[in-house]
Amino acid sequence: DNDGEITFEDSFKLSEIHEDMFSIILARHVHFVPESVFDITVEFEVGICRAENATESFLEYDLISLINNENVDEMTGYNFNKASAIISAITANFGLNPFITPPIFCYEEGDE
Repeated sequence: DNDGEITFEDSFKLSEIHEDMFSIILARHVHFVPESVFDITVEFEVGICRAENATESFLEYDLISLINNENVDEMTGYNFNKASAIISAITANFGLNPFITPPIFCYEEGDE
């Protein structure tokens, strides 16, 4: 008898782009299939500023093509690890065993 499975997905999308900074919204969604004990999404925004001595504008680049599943976690300071820690703490606070997810499994929104 199969009681279901736990699934999780990471996603990201560009939020703002300016000359000297841009921001990305990162999200980790964890849930049971079929729907069961919990369904949780941790979402947060990470800002990335250009180096002080840099003169190029982020507006000059196609950031969507530069940021991908392989480098988004590195570019955002490994923040998906923080999402995993938050989910673990939340599930533990509700009396469940802490649910710990791997560091990153990321898909750009629309590619899921």
